[in-house]
Amino acid sequence: MSAFWVPPTLRGYRRDWLGADALAALTLVAVALPSQMATARLADLPAVVGLYAFVAGSLLYSFLGTKPHLSVGADSTIAPVLATAAAAVAVVGTTRYATTMAFTALLVGAVLIAVGLLRLGWVSEFLSTPVITGVLAGIAVEIVVRQVPVILGVKGGGTTTVGRLRVLSGQIGHTNGWSFGIALGVLALVVIGQLIDHRLPAALVGLVLSVTAVDALGLASHHGVAVIGAVHGGLPHIALPSAPWSQLRLLVAPVLTVSFVCIAQTAATVRASSAGAAPAGDFNRDLIAVGAGSLAAGLMGAFAVDPSPPNSAIVSASGSRSQLTNVMAAVVVLVVVLVASAPLAQLPQATLGATLVFVATKLFRAGELRAVLRFDRLEFALAASTLVVVALIGIDQG
Repeated sequence: MSAFWVPPTLRGYRRDWLGADALAALTLVAVALPSQMATARLADLPAVVGLYAFVAGSLLYSFLGTKPHLSVGADSTIAPVLATAAAAVAVVGTTRYATTMAFTALLVGAVLIAVGLLRLGWVSEFLSTPVITGVLAGIAVEIVVRQVPVILGVKGGGTTTVGRLRVLSGQIGHTNGWSFGIALGVLALVVIGQLIDHRLPAALVGLVLSVTAVDALGLASHHGVAVIGAVHGGLPHIALPSAPWSQLRLLVAPVLTVSFVCIAQTAATVRASSAGAAPAGDFNRDLIAVGAGSLAAGLMGAFAVDPSPPNSAIVSASGSRSQLTNVMAAVVVLVVVLVASAPLAQLPQATLGATLVFVATKLFRAGELRAVLRFDRLEFALAASTLVVVALIGIDQG
């Protein structure tokens, strides 16, 4: 018997896998670094918080989960729901807002762990594909609408999709050409990189080039390009967040919504990585692992985490052999936070906006919508109505 406990995904590990896992980890970092910071901005939190969430989700799932290629971290699918929930009880940008986001992470983590311990993972088998497809597409629309002002370099405003578009229509004339150009360049670079090989670090290259351009040309000081500002790196402050009971009732619905989405997305990602449905016991354990990641993220002052289908696909396609890939990726990201966060102060917000728009295109699964339409018009109407309600009225209502 071994003197040390070994995580399930690392049992039987072979030394000749180390090189493949290390290369896959670098590929994952290249993709995750910009996308995790962008997701944090989508949640109206400092960019570094997204990196903390990635570290928490990656490490906890690596030690408790069962799938060798599943990647867990900050996710743009649930970030808008969390942001809306926190904004209902606290002012965006305040300490209370950040604390509320961390508290919701604890609640989501507790729900997922309870579902796993009670062996209720089987409910994922009954989640309607049209509804899930419609929800994700609606979230994609909301993400794009939220990011258009960032890309154009205008203030934006409004609390709903329609309201944001109405405010935006009056600000188009104040578009910052430099911000718009940076966003288009980064988006084009990412799209071309994906077309050539999705393992290429196009998003990271776009990040580095945009930071270099802002610094060399003085775009922030002389041309009004908005940057994310000082990134306060270092180790996260571990604390137990809380919220008054009067606010807790306002968080129940969004927490259940996020938990529902996490169960659905975990099931979808697991099925994709396993080429079919996972054994019930394994799936319940995976839910516990994802929930533990959210608990850890909440204690680190971050927000709830979720498996990422694109990142998981990249890990698998990059030749990864085990969860050691995600462990090494988390360590590299933590090192960046500790020693190399200063240059990120010149990172244009337009770069993160373009990254999120690209992520949104992956959530809007037009091919699945067409497949539903071919299968049954009534089910397509269900997906389309869910899309419209989520995009125009709200994610909870959808």
